[in-house]
Amino acid sequence: MENKKIGKARKTIGSVLIALCSLLILYFLAIAVYRFTVVSPEKRLSVFTRFLAEFGFTALISLAAFDVRFSLFSWKRNKLSYVLGVCSRVTVVAICAVFISLSAAIIISGNVKETTQVQTVCVLGLSIDGDKLPDDLVFRLEETLAYHASHPEVTFILSGGNSDDPERTEGAQMAKYLIEKGFDPAKLVVEDKAKTTVENFKNTANIVDASEPLGVITNDYHVFRANKIAKKQGFAKTVKIPAASTPFTYLENVEWETVCSIFETLRGNMTY
Repeated sequence: MENKKIGKARKTIGSVLIALCSLLILYFLAIAVYRFTVVSPEKRLSVFTRFLAEFGFTALISLAAFDVRFSLFSWKRNKLSYVLGVCSRVTVVAICAVFISLSAAIIISGNVKETTQVQTVCVLGLSIDGDKLPDDLVFRLEETLAYHASHPEVTFILSGGNSDDPERTEGAQMAKYLIEKGFDPAKLVVEDKAKTTVENFKNTANIVDASEPLGVITNDYHVFRANKIAKKQGFAKTVKIPAASTPFTYLENVEWETVCSIFETLRGNMTY
């Protein structure tokens, strides 16, 4: 009787986990379709690639759910198949543990706002497609305005390139937005060469003393990876200043940041 109850509970839990993984994939697909229709044609490949990466990791995690529901890796024909089944199960569980732990760290890190005094804050740019600033970049700039209002003595580095036109780089357009909102131009330094988060901090390290605390403004889902990359680039202390983000795409961004954190770690771009 006890074994039947355990078996039934296990199947129920497995079914719920499979349903959740399926919903996540549909959610990622919906966001990918939306982005595919609003971005310029040259950026559609990156949208598709991003979805494939998120789909692949979610599908990999769903193997654990299928194992719970259907005992996917219970291979007992002989000793070899049993060992292979156990190894497969351990591998999938380990990957799930790493993925879930990283996702949790990303969520927690983005909800911690530090109050350490700094003299310089780096505001990270975000890819701009067309004339309208993306909502998540506006959130970063609004957080910059709020921080400037309470810390008028701080200098802000606006880091972001991704354009051959110096008037249309992320840094230049961020400066334009802030100045139009009444920001003191004397407190702005535009770094308009960086094309990645790694380059954001590599170039910023050429502007400021990396041994001094550096404030970092970026969206909540990006805080974790940004600060680990900054540490790798030699910054002794970074102070997290998370900005809000678009609620609808938050979970998708967390998943993407988890994927990126894994790859950046493997490439040696992050220090824990």
